[in-house]
Amino acid sequence: MLKVSDENGCTDTLTQNIFVNPSPVSNFSFDSACGRTPVNFKFLASVQSPFTLLENFNWSFGDGNGIRGRYDPNNIYASPGVYSVSLAVQASNQCVDTATKQIRVFDFPIVDFTVSPTQCVNKEIQFTDISSTPDGTPINDWKWYFSGQSTSTEQNPRYAFNAQGNYTIQLTAKNLVGCVGTKLRSIAVSQAPVPQFTFTPQNGLPPLCVTYNNQSATNGNYIWNYGDNSPSISGYNPPQHCYNSVGNYPITLVSTDFRGCTDTARKFILVDRVILDGAMVSLIITPNGDFYKVQANIVNNSNVEITALGLNLQLGGGSVIRENWTGSLLPGPATTYQFNGEIKLSESNQIPVICASIDNVNNFSPENRTDNNSTCKEVKVGQFDVLNLYPNPAYETLNFGVMLPEDGKVTIGFITTLGQLEYQLTFNGLKGYNTFSSSTMPLNAAVYVAEIMYDGQVIRKKFMRKDRK
Repeated sequence: MLKVSDENGCTDTLTQNIFVNPSPVSNFSFDSACGRTPVNFKFLASVQSPFTLLENFNWSFGDGNGIRGRYDPNNIYASPGVYSVSLAVQASNQCVDTATKQIRVFDFPIVDFTVSPTQCVNKEIQFTDISSTPDGTPINDWKWYFSGQSTSTEQNPRYAFNAQGNYTIQLTAKNLVGCVGTKLRSIAVSQAPVPQFTFTPQNGLPPLCVTYNNQSATNGNYIWNYGDNSPSISGYNPPQHCYNSVGNYPITLVSTDFRGCTDTARKFILVDRVILDGAMVSLIITPNGDFYKVQANIVNNSNVEITALGLNLQLGGGSVIRENWTGSLLPGPATTYQFNGEIKLSESNQIPVICASIDNVNNFSPENRTDNNSTCKEVKVGQFDVLNLYPNPAYETLNFGVMLPEDGKVTIGFITTLGQLEYQLTFNGLKGYNTFSSSTMPLNAAVYVAEIMYDGQVIRKKFMRKDRK
């Protein structure tokens, strides 16, 4: 409306209608931007109906590049930095709008890592991340790949390979804005020469002079330590060494390859009189379906290493399962032996007692004690029976494993092959399995019959009395 008047007070009015067109709204979105990767833009501009947007809209990417009429373009930036991106649009009503946004193009992480100076079989290797981002964006995500064997998300993991060879290590690192970088590196894992050696003699009284024989590979460096505070010796085969004091000395051989990988072997030498005593201390019987598994606990009471044993599993005085063990059982520690043979216990043929024993300690070396070579475990109470007699041959002591149906007295007599009674002993027995021990020192070295009597019943067992020599 326009109203005018002159100096005389005359007036006139003019009224006209005008139309205000809706303006288009320019808008767009974009992906995160990392290095020289395409940045994708999405066209989000709009205008009220019935008007439409003309297709001559214009993109300006802030780096001197631009494009017309592309709804969802992309752009590759030559370098990281902050850029002003604008989108200018025009509607069919000739109205225009421009949106401007700042986009930051981040640097990719420069991924790298260091590795322990030596890489050895079965030794943990330290992997240390030294990655960085040029623009200072912190790295917060790591993924390690150990040649297809394992992975880790720690920043600085440790990993051991169990075989010699070349392995490819990959580290992928991601920073806070999601920019990712990767580094591949090959490492060579080597096996140190496995140290093996023998020495003679194995034991003896001082002064004891010992000769060593290195059985390791020749492509390594070797250091010997005799365990008696004498200086270590470097070389493949060291000179003879003499021990002048009683003791049990650890002989250590350390092998090293050209990469610095090491391995160690240790054996003990006894400079003293040998005491050999292997003890069968207990049994564990475990159901396994229709069978029973048997484990034996063995202790080395010697002052030398036990390397071989014969093991017997006796089923209530009947059949015997015979097995052999080889290994290394040092003085003091115990080992658990799992018998390979299994025992089947049926309803009609119950075995009242299972006994286990050891013999042939260190391949028939004479033991100082044999009375502790056997132990038994009662499965159920059976009728009167002598289930085991050990050791046989006997030295100082003879042991009897006797099953009694009820409490009662048990008399044991020792009879020569001519029928002469040498002497008798009487024991108070309890219902179930009993172990009775008797000295054989009054007997000469010969074959005898042990006569075991209970409640009017007699069982005879033959045994040998043998001198230790």
